[in-house]
Amino acid sequence: MLRPIYIQNSRLPGILSLFTPVRLWSFTIPPFTFCEETLDDATIQHEMIHMRQWLELGIVGFVLLYSGLWALNVLRGMNKYEAYFYNPMEHEACIHESDAGYLVSRPAWAWLKYLGGKRNG
Repeated sequence: MLRPIYIQNSRLPGILSLFTPVRLWSFTIPPFTFCEETLDDATIQHEMIHMRQWLELGIVGFVLLYSGLWALNVLRGMNKYEAYFYNPMEHEACIHESDAGYLVSRPAWAWLKYLGGKRNG
């Protein structure tokens, strides 16, 4: 498994937010996780789930699919925030960010389970 490198108190999430539909507090581009403040356990877990997704899809695959699924949600009539939160990759990370054991038992491609889903855990 790729060892994450955490960069806390970073301005990069705010800068990147100028080019994204929602305000970013933290984000991951393997092996780095950038955060505007100090990372808490839930955020680390959330970003580690994204790290697994990145490793499954590769950099180009992740960026294209993540962006494409967001755009598809917008085309389905969701506003930009709903489209973000109902993205299956974001959905998986949000649901399991407080489950410390999730990454141990997480099957590969687990985000597929959340295609078309709602954030209801």
